[in-house]
Amino acid sequence: MTGLSGLEGTLVGRLVQSPILTLTTQVCGKNTVLIIFMLPVSFPLAITCSPPPNIANGMHDGSNKEIFDYNSSVTYKCHHNFSLTGEASIHCTTKDNITGVWNGPAPECTDEPINMVDLIIGIGAVAIIGIAVALNKKLRQKLFTALKLYI
Repeated sequence: MTGLSGLEGTLVGRLVQSPILTLTTQVCGKNTVLIIFMLPVSFPLAITCSPPPNIANGMHDGSNKEIFDYNSSVTYKCHHNFSLTGEASIHCTTKDNITGVWNGPAPECTDEPINMVDLIIGIGAVAIIGIAVALNKKLRQKLFTALKLYI
């Protein structure tokens, strides 16, 4: 380019290796040069987590999603007759500001232990009902009314 006396090389060297567009035009009888450079620009990437782990005998409320954004959470629940052990909810976080990770392990669903008191009351109720059936109607009604208080 004429008229820049080496200025272009200095400018280009400082910004990037080469301009992507150079325009020369006449403004008021003088050559005017417009140089457009492509400068590197970075945009933050979205932090997402991989799908949360599935658990045996249970499920989480995010099974219909494919992408789990930063700070999103899922809540687990167990199938009937299973108890949740651990935190019910986990959320997507990050340790390095780049990769998403779940803040803790998924809970587990375990068989509910048999409560011995409930078992004894249940066996006792069956025995009492069996006796009441053999007795007269009035006594049977009183026993059933009394049992409703415990069941």
